Amino acid sequence: MDQKQEKIDRAQIARAEAMNLPVQNAIAAYYHDRSQKNVALILQALTSAVLLVPGVQKEEGPAMGVKVSFSIIKDGSGKPYFPAFTSVKQLAAWSPEKAKTQAFLPVDFTRMAEILEENPSIGGFMINVKSQPFLMPARLYIQAYHALMNRLKGMA
Repeated sequence: MDQKQEKIDRAQIARAEAMNLPVQNAIAAYYHDRSQKNVALILQALTSAVLLVPGVQKEEGPAMGVKVSFSIIKDGSGKPYFPAFTSVKQLAAWSPEKAKTQAFLPVDFTRMAEILEENPSIGGFMINVKSQPFLMPARLYIQAYHALMNRLKGMA
């Protein structure tokens, strides 16, 4: 990675972290009151968030484009999830080594829905795995995404 690309990536990460503060606040509220209202607040905050997802971009060839390989974590029953973080600090809490060496990609609300739809075996994603973790089921997230898209179409 050249120095210019690294600076762009750091700028993207700084913007993502700032945009993710409402997600962190909504998760904190959920930890005080595990209500559906607070789950809805988390979903609402995610619509403008850009989560940092550990992964690697792989070139597929000149005509094929870019393929991304994301990290996977499993719950106690073996169900796979994508880890996702609101900040580099949260990633470091999960894995200090990965925070230094792992590439991570900024993923917005729409792209996360697409990734989950493209990977039906994935149960969802775990936000901030070690510090106030929140498990977002794929089905709930995708439903929220489609509901929002339908509302936006109705407004057009």
